[in-house]
Amino acid sequence: MQSTSFYQQFWQHSIYVAFLSKHVATRTNLKGFTEDAFLGGLLHDIGKAALFNADKQGYQQLVDTAASSPSSLVELELAQFGVEHRHLGVSILHKWFFPDIYVDIAREHENLNITSKYKSVIIVVFVADLLTQILGYSPGRMDGEELLNQFVAYTTLSEQDMDYYKNQFVGDIKQDPLFQECQNLFQIKA
Repeated sequence: MQSTSFYQQFWQHSIYVAFLSKHVATRTNLKGFTEDAFLGGLLHDIGKAALFNADKQGYQQLVDTAASSPSSLVELELAQFGVEHRHLGVSILHKWFFPDIYVDIAREHENLNITSKYKSVIIVVFVADLLTQILGYSPGRMDGEELLNQFVAYTTLSEQDMDYYKNQFVGDIKQDPLFQECQNLFQIKA
């Protein structure tokens, strides 16, 4: 396991998105898709790891710049690499023969106009992605609250659910043995 700062942040974010996605999928009655939401949450940013592997120093600087830039990470990726992490993630998941649901999650998880037949699961993963940003488990800008509210409106999540996710979920999930195993496996600090 590589223990660079990038990978620790990448896996911490991905694991939180995975666990949140599974929980949100269960809460929003997508019970048949809880494991898909989990794996989709884990893989949704796989293109970022590929960009980092292509240019470790350059991509780390880009991620650091994105935190204070008026431009989005996607815009910065396009300007520097000519490709953004979602499209690269789609290519990787296609090449690895992943089912369409995971390819679509990678493609559309930050999209305001989701066209996939897996729209409900993509919304769940994106809600989880935005929640991790608000909770501080995502590198980059912290401006997702308004966008989160827009996407939560497409779910059955209540205000009480959102309060739970923002204030109690992290404490609860840290008690989960599978979550603890993931933390150990990916060398993520508590």
